[in-house]
Amino acid sequence: MPTPKQFTLELDDLVVSVTRRRRQDVVIRAYLDGRVTLSVPTWFTKAKAREFTVEHRAQILAQMGRAAPSPRQQAYREALSRLDELDRVPVWGEEATVLFRDANSRASARLEHGSLVLSLPADAQGAGEEARSRRRHALERLLKREMEARIPALSALCEEALGTTAERWFVRKMRSRWGSCRWEAASITLNLDLATHDPRYLRHVALHEGCHLIAHDHGPAFKALMDRVSPDWRALDRALREEGVLLP
Repeated sequence: MPTPKQFTLELDDLVVSVTRRRRQDVVIRAYLDGRVTLSVPTWFTKAKAREFTVEHRAQILAQMGRAAPSPRQQAYREALSRLDELDRVPVWGEEATVLFRDANSRASARLEHGSLVLSLPADAQGAGEEARSRRRHALERLLKREMEARIPALSALCEEALGTTAERWFVRKMRSRWGSCRWEAASITLNLDLATHDPRYLRHVALHEGCHLIAHDHGPAFKALMDRVSPDWRALDRALREEGVLLP
């Protein structure tokens, strides 16, 4: 019986979701809620995936340990989920104080003198989950505009550093990665959450994904490219991984 594209492995206290893809390397990801995913080449059988997971159990457990947020990260996540007035939330790595303004139309957000100003109808200013959801959506629309405004500069950066750039750039919320590259479609997608972090990480991820337009995996060719265009990329990788995704 052929191995399915997706399947689940249970190993003692670990539940691992495995996806077989057209790739050469294996990617392990651990999440805050305890989930573990394994992205493997199409030739991996269930037995091979189980063998790999057992062999890398210590690495998986270490990743799960690193996934626990620091008190500062947890405070930011909670504030970004609430968006109550006077909460302090990160935008481009800087704290912004949430301020409410009355509005008759749908909720909207803007940055103003170090504050995140939310213009809200009365029913979006409360403590209920529906009101908070409307505030989060307003913030996400603002962050997407902020990210999209920087794409021309990122595209020019990739063109100058690599001699090529994506034909299409996208911004969306991503749970398991900071960016992705579809080299066959010449497109790059960036995680919306990058707008909560220092802008140097956005530049780093754009170059990382730009390198995948040339080197499609994380092999020696990719690493050599990254060494050339961003010599401190390993340190940036570690730092961004430690900061973690902040948007709820």
